[in-house]
Amino acid sequence: MALPGRYHDGLSTAAHEVRVAFDDLGGHLVIAADGAELARWPYADIRAIEKPLTGQSLRLRLDGDSGARLAVAADLYPELRRRCQVLHWRGSRERRATFVAMLLVAAFAGLALTVFLVVPRFAHQIAMVIPARVERRIGDATEITVMRILGLGHRAKVCSEHDGKAVMNRLAGRLAKAAGLPSTPKVEVVKSPIVNAFALPGDHVIVLSQLIDEAPDGNAVAGVLGHEFGHIAHRDPLEMMVRQSSLSLLVGVMVGDVYGGSAIGGAALAATNAAHSRAAEQAADEAAVQTLNKAGIDPKGFAQFFDEIGRKHGNAAGGVPAFLMTHPDPGERVAMIEREGKPGKDALTADEWQSLKGICGERAADDD
Repeated sequence: MALPGRYHDGLSTAAHEVRVAFDDLGGHLVIAADGAELARWPYADIRAIEKPLTGQSLRLRLDGDSGARLAVAADLYPELRRRCQVLHWRGSRERRATFVAMLLVAAFAGLALTVFLVVPRFAHQIAMVIPARVERRIGDATEITVMRILGLGHRAKVCSEHDGKAVMNRLAGRLAKAAGLPSTPKVEVVKSPIVNAFALPGDHVIVLSQLIDEAPDGNAVAGVLGHEFGHIAHRDPLEMMVRQSSLSLLVGVMVGDVYGGSAIGGAALAATNAAHSRAAEQAADEAAVQTLNKAGIDPKGFAQFFDEIGRKHGNAAGGVPAFLMTHPDPGERVAMIEREGKPGKDALTADEWQSLKGICGERAADDD
């Protein structure tokens, strides 16, 4: 019995009108045209490209042959199923595709496991072994992004009125020495209506101008700087970056951004929200009190300032400022300061305090 079909030999684009017949003795499907045999396909190697739908042709290929194709009437399907025991067995191409797909799934699962389990658990250890030069590069890139976030898409205004900037630099140098830091962090005051301050990787500290505007005196600002210097000493900003960038890296892989933009952006956004753990905040508070003690600055204004800010902004539309959300309970903070703090002098003279209050100057005020 010979049935009609269309045959592509894979060597040319021409289609041949053929007759196909079963050679059950030899175990072959014989393909012939005009009385001449074109090919013999072993039953064991015949594969259906897909299961035919009603009224459609049955398309076949030969396992191991990437080009040859045969289309026959769908009525032939039961006969082929009876003779070809592995008609729907996946060939080498399908096996490779399946293997690649499984490999990608395994790789993504491994990345997710690293992101959500391994990195968070060892983020501190990872941060401690990152070289300082690498941390500085991360900090520089993060600062650029932070400035754009604060500037709503444009670079935010940095306050640098001469006398105020000089006072801030002197205070930062005094506190860095008392904190035992190898160098003085770069402290920038940025014009903003938000009460906040945060440290970035690479010894960067950003103080938003509204915090200075609402601070009662220089002791409060010194306490804030001491707190952020504590984060720097413990490399908390870099640890936060490691935690945040791992998740951003996973998101970046999903959306095709594998060059670090998501990681830097995610870390920058986390920094502006002061996303440190409660334990890190407690350690930074303790470091701040120790720093103020060594610098001879009275630390009591430090806790009082945060308590005042919490009371003032806690019922506002925006809620408690972000940098207070993970800070210790006010009662615990006061108790710690009373236990660890030592009486001291004011951080700034009256004239220095006025200079610092005017660090944004009239030009910065015009930008409101």
